[in-house]
Amino acid sequence: MRNLFYVVLACAVLACSDDAPEEKTDIDIDFAVFPQKWVLVQMTGNVPHSTTTGVEMNWQENYRFNKDLTFLKVRTRDGITTQASGSYTKVAIGGENHLVLTYSVASDLIGNCNSTLTEDLWLKSPGKMSSTWLVCDGPGLDYERVE
Repeated sequence: MRNLFYVVLACAVLACSDDAPEEKTDIDIDFAVFPQKWVLVQMTGNVPHSTTTGVEMNWQENYRFNKDLTFLKVRTRDGITTQASGSYTKVAIGGENHLVLTYSVASDLIGNCNSTLTEDLWLKSPGKMSSTWLVCDGPGLDYERVE
């Protein structure tokens, strides 16, 4: 009788176990592969239906993240290319992964809601990130990893 109890208990435990794969919640930059280049692929504004892509965007832009936790941001607008650089760290904000960029000097390339030297990028999913500038009437900027 005792053996039957253990068999029934084992079956109940196995029947209640969840064999479904666990959903990955930690979206991350692959810190094993550097340098990484992320390219601006889409801009949105606060006006409905104002999404632009490719050459229709107001500017072209990319980030290059290096293994030593430094970055370079390059923007080309109206044929003029400007650059800014600094360091970055990965932080969790509200359970979501972000990269916080700290620029070495003030620059027009810094997209944020205040006048500090920092910029916040949200790692949305593998190979995709967005600027958080949109929350304060800045443009919505979406990036994809290309290398």
